[in-house]
Amino acid sequence: AAVVLTNLLWEVRDLEVVRPEGRLALNLDSDERTRSFHARLTSEIDPTALALIFASEDISNVLGYFQFTQPPRLEAEAWGCWTNLAAIGLQARLALTNAVFREQTVRSCVTERITYTNQVVDVFHARVERPEGVATVDRVQVDIVRDLIALTNVIGHIDPLAFARAVGPHMVKRLSPYRFSQPPTVHFEGRAGLTSGSGLDDARFEVSGGPFQWQNFKFTHLTNNLHWLGDTLTLSNFDGTIHEGTVRGGAAFDFSPQVQGTIFRFDVTATNIDAKPLLTDLFPGASNRLAGRLGGHLTISNATTADDKSWFGSGDVSLSEGMIWDEPVFALFSPMVNKVVPGLGNSRARHAAANFLITNSVITSRDLDIHATGMRMQFVGAIDFEGRVQGSMEAELLRDTPGFGWLVSKVLWPVTKLFEFKITGTLAHPKMQPTYIPKPLLAPLHPLRTIKELFGGDKDKTPSPGSSPEP
Repeated sequence: AAVVLTNLLWEVRDLEVVRPEGRLALNLDSDERTRSFHARLTSEIDPTALALIFASEDISNVLGYFQFTQPPRLEAEAWGCWTNLAAIGLQARLALTNAVFREQTVRSCVTERITYTNQVVDVFHARVERPEGVATVDRVQVDIVRDLIALTNVIGHIDPLAFARAVGPHMVKRLSPYRFSQPPTVHFEGRAGLTSGSGLDDARFEVSGGPFQWQNFKFTHLTNNLHWLGDTLTLSNFDGTIHEGTVRGGAAFDFSPQVQGTIFRFDVTATNIDAKPLLTDLFPGASNRLAGRLGGHLTISNATTADDKSWFGSGDVSLSEGMIWDEPVFALFSPMVNKVVPGLGNSRARHAAANFLITNSVITSRDLDIHATGMRMQFVGAIDFEGRVQGSMEAELLRDTPGFGWLVSKVLWPVTKLFEFKITGTLAHPKMQPTYIPKPLLAPLHPLRTIKELFGGDKDKTPSPGSSPEP
């Protein structure tokens, strides 16, 4: 290196610093009268060593987010005042491989330009590669004083949780319930505080990909827009595929620290979903034999995760080509109906539909209508979120028979009343009490006998030789 001092002006030319990991070449002009300096350097050494040169706490804080397996290639120009290091200016180009930023692996990162002025770092046109994919960003701005990071036009295929960890623990807390098995395509624009409670969060995401899971809902694919503002998260234009069907709608979540739990609301419409795997996901470990195609609409106007009884809303639901008879609440009807018309109690429900209200997490309906071959069933009552049920169920035999169904159902009206029950207990273990059958007749009904037997027919019929009595 050549060092020249002229009229209190220092000139350092071609200074070379060698460290175990690489070299640094420096040219420096420094004015002892104004304590100002101007430096140009090319470096392949660990950038944390530069923080030691400038003794700047701000620069040390920024570089402290990084860990370098191998030193990056840095071309930089710096200027400022030795007595006011907070006012240092920097312009640079950076290329690095095998680094870690806030514990997140970065395979490579290339930037067009980096600037640092007034304690604000700007990174322009960066390309970042991680193990799962690549992301590009037009601009990243880190405001050291305000603990704020702002990103412009981020497009990538990276793990959203990796991005959340890079921002901070508060972002992880908010995004961790939303999990992708494979990195989705993400378009991001906005800003986020580097610490929780900053009140500076205002960011928009456009997400497309899958498989995706939230709670026990497992989607094969989805597209969605998210707006994260302060302590709120809004989902709009949600369009997901789940168990061969679709779900569309939106939702809003309020994570305000002054309220207990998370306040949320949503509005969704479901179409043609395979009921069996969906209910298996929602109620893992429970015996589930319900089959069919589900659809409907659900609006939750207000609810909170802190109170299981806080749900309010309304909606409608439908089931087509459903196999319902193995469900405990319907199981009693199947053998009874089979006694009247063999096989009738095991037929598929061609269509079932209901409108309902939700108040304090209790679902009430007055028009659950189930249409099966040769039979119609109706339910009026309420079910809470713990599966407790209270209501009444009635079966009308042959009600939907083409042409004569209405007349036949009227003729069989007395028989229909044998199939009207009050239901209590739970969905898994229902308790059913006949509405019109007197108690003395309950014993003959268990085990069930044919309607003809109940009214005295064939009481004295003698079994033929070798035959067994009818059970």
